[in-house]
Amino acid sequence: KNTVIENALGYGILGFNAHIYAENCLIHTCGSSNIALVEGGTYMFDYCTIGNYGGMGIDHTQDPTLLVLNYRDTSLTGYKGNNLTASFTNCVVYGSLDDEAYFGKKTEWTYTVTLDHCLLKRMTALSNVTANTCLFNQDPLFTDYSKWDYHPQTGSAVKGNGLSLSSIVNDLDGNPRGNPPSIGCYE
Repeated sequence: KNTVIENALGYGILGFNAHIYAENCLIHTCGSSNIALVEGGTYMFDYCTIGNYGGMGIDHTQDPTLLVLNYRDTSLTGYKGNNLTASFTNCVVYGSLDDEAYFGKKTEWTYTVTLDHCLLKRMTALSNVTANTCLFNQDPLFTDYSKWDYHPQTGSAVKGNGLSLSSIVNDLDGNPRGNPPSIGCYE
């Protein structure tokens, strides 16, 4: 809760068939995916800002900011996996690539992914997920991501477009959430 993960050479969060809950978190500027959930597991992300534009010594050229898989490749033809359940509520997934979120599954295991009141940069159609009241490809107008300032500016699409979660009353800075709240870790 209320955590910043920044400037990681590899992954920001890497879960292998794990159980992870993240609330009011900022994960940005990672050399690989900011969040990679592979080989199944149970995940819940509420009010998180997940952004990647690269930075000093960090390239953001091919790995999506968010990767969600119920399997993991073990060779050119083999893989292993497990059931996966993941929910993202009031999250921003944005960066410099055309598609910043990748969702993939193998049919041997269940795959339930829900996006609720999120803003994603995604040029291709979503598949394998349920998306409720999400915004796509609208610049979140971060104050200055080159200086790692991911606060949304006035006029940002994230402002007032979130879903109220009664158990989370403050943002990452400790400021009260609005009604309706903003999407992401900052109000």
